Amino acid sequence: MKFNPRILRLIAALVIAAIGMVYLTPPLHLIFLSVGSIVAAIEIIGLVRERPGAYSLSNLKEIHEKELRRDEPEEFEVDHEGELTYCYRCDVSVPAHYAVCPQCGIPLGG
Repeated sequence: MKFNPRILRLIAALVIAAIGMVYLTPPLHLIFLSVGSIVAAIEIIGLVRERPGAYSLSNLKEIHEKELRRDEPEEFEVDHEGELTYCYRCDVSVPAHYAVCPQCGIPLGG
């Protein structure tokens, strides 16, 4: 199992702060507590900034454009005159040499 390195550094910083609070004498305990708390705060800020669900208008626009492209019917050119096969699911006619519908993937022909 792979962990985010920021989470591991956060846990290490919290352990350092806890060791400083419990086991060390007063001058060292303040140093360990301060260093552990500062590193923990930096890692928490980093985790919040790199979260995958961050809202950004440019990201939302890219996602919207991808969905629009995915939903558009696929255009294909008929470069020859010949028979067409009808796909009853998509309501399109495709050249007879297609074995499956290029839009929905169901088998064509009989």
